[in-house]
This record gives sequence, structure tokens and C-alpha cells, in this order.
Amino acid sequence: MYSLPLLLVGSLCAYLFGHMSTVIPAGGPVPYVFVSMFIFPIAVIWPLLKDLTELQELGTITQTERSRLRSLINDAQRYLKTSAYLLLFFGVTTGTMLYLVVIQQLEARLALSCIGFFIGCSVCIFAFLVNIRLRVQNYKSTVASRAEELKQSKRLIKRLSNSKE
Repeated sequence: MYSLPLLLVGSLCAYLFGHMSTVIPAGGPVPYVFVSMFIFPIAVIWPLLKDLTELQELGTITQTERSRLRSLINDAQRYLKTSAYLLLFFGVTTGTMLYLVVIQQLEARLALSCIGFFIGCSVCIFAFLVNIRLRVQNYKSTVASRAEELKQSKRLIKRLSNSKE
């Protein structure tokens, strides 16, 4: 499900970066900014992993909800860990490729095509991370509102039972 958009956007960016290889300077500090583009989404992953772990500890959900939630959380955690490793790989590979371009061991057009692919994939990963973050926050708010409704209904039942006596 996640790999098709990564490939499509990555390929489009690879094509664009490959054709813009004469515009982007190959030497100096400017291209190394690309490496930071892969580190930024990793900063979003760690708090999200923490939020997913906290979701498993909710006490206000039923056992069936907990088992369903556990499988969803395990899938999301696996995706997040894979994304972090992939982004780290993209960053290291980008830095290495830029160094090889500077010492003239690699053609700039090929390097920028690969970097374009990595940046396209990184943008997709970031979009998926934002989507996961929104789903986690929506689930938390749903559970909190349901717990509040349950408390109010228990109070109402208690008040009604006290008034009958």
C-alpha cells in the first residue's frame, strides 16, 4: 500500500532532479542540505512511537478493542521503524554520493537523480507520518470522549436509582 506512492513520487522527483542537474551546484556546502531533508522526518517518528505505546496502555477500552488496537499499533510501529531506517539510509547514501561527486568519482546527473528519488520518497514518508499522527490523535480523542460519556451515563443511572429509593 505504501510502496506504490513512494515509487511514483520518487521516480518523478528523480526525473526532475536529473534534468535539473546543471542548475543545482555539485560542489560546496549547498547540496549537503539535502542530507538534512532525511533527518527531519525522523524527528517526527520518535514522539509518534511514544504515542502508540501509550495507546496500548489505555484502560478504558474493551478486550476486543484492545486486541484489534494491538495489531494496528504493531503494524504502525513496524512501518515507523522501517521508515526511520530507510530515511537514515537515504541520508547516508546522499552524503556519500555528494562526496563522490565532489571528488569526481560519480557523475552529478546520476547522483542528483538518486537524490531526487530519495527526496520524493521522503516526502511521501512524511505525508504518511502526518496521516498516522492524525489517526492516533483522533483515536485518543474518541476514547476520551467515550470514557466521559460512560462516566456521565453511570452518574445518571446512579442518580435515577437513588431517586427511586
